Amino acid sequence: MRRTSPIIAALLAVMSTAGPAAAADIWSVGAGRGGIEAAIDNVRDGSFAVACPNGTRRLELVLEVRRPGPRTVGDDVDVVFAVDGRDHPFPFRVSAALPTSATLLWRGEPAALPVFLEALRRGRALEIGIAGLQRVERFPLRGSAAAIDRVMDTCRAG
Repeated sequence: MRRTSPIIAALLAVMSTAGPAAAADIWSVGAGRGGIEAAIDNVRDGSFAVACPNGTRRLELVLEVRRPGPRTVGDDVDVVFAVDGRDHPFPFRVSAALPTSATLLWRGEPAALPVFLEALRRGRALEIGIAGLQRVERFPLRGSAAAIDRVMDTCRAG
């Protein structure tokens, strides 16, 4: 039986149209955000990436959300990541906003990132709850370990 995070379950309970989960793509590694990224796309609603911009030697978490509603650059957004039902809440900030999509960048404590990345590497399922948007995005984690490891290795090498 699949475990659901209590925060994600509460968010689903107040959503007007939860709908079935869209089929998600597989994890891939490639150029993105001015560097390298491990990313997965949910065909219906958005994408999630672990990125390392060139020259930074630091990892970033990036969410791209389709149909975000009215958003302004600089808006703070609370996001809860649930890996196999265990919550990892993080603050994000809107870095780009268009009528059809918004880019949210992680602005959390660097010390929290290794624990979360390890959960991603070992987990089976990722749910991302975006309370302000009344949405839950779902992504499989199969293949995430190899993709995240490649980005981490490239990032460390600079």
